[in-house]
Amino acid sequence: MRLVHRMPVGLTDARLFYEKLGKMDAFKAGQPLVVIFYPGKDECNSARGTSDPKTLASDHAAVLRYVKKHGAAAPVYLYQQPHGLEKYEGIHSWAPDPEGVFAQQFFSFPYPCKSFVVLSPKGNYRAILGEFPISQIDVALKKL
Repeated sequence: MRLVHRMPVGLTDARLFYEKLGKMDAFKAGQPLVVIFYPGKDECNSARGTSDPKTLASDHAAVLRYVKKHGAAAPVYLYQQPHGLEKYEGIHSWAPDPEGVFAQQFFSFPYPCKSFVVLSPKGNYRAILGEFPISQIDVALKKL
């Protein structure tokens, strides 16, 4: 068994991630990225409380407030496996992880629910792997 720190902080080559997402304008402007990662359907992200459209819309609105507050680029929602994403229809869209680079660097295990990483153009990042309160995105952006 291997223990994994669920709140990693570190430094990486940010340019690669901005390029893969087509966000070089944000990179050049010094805007942080917020990436929310969906591993695929599991017991946590398919439970009744995590599937309510009002809650999903409220969470997305909160993320939009946090990125605006901190001058970050528009949030990016990536998936590893799309099964179960239909509940987000009409709220926001998801894209596949480009070439699996985010899974390889940040989400090497299928953490339950979903995870996030905030990344600065300088390469500093903060993440929570697995279930998290949406307000932690605001906290992570403050600490970048």
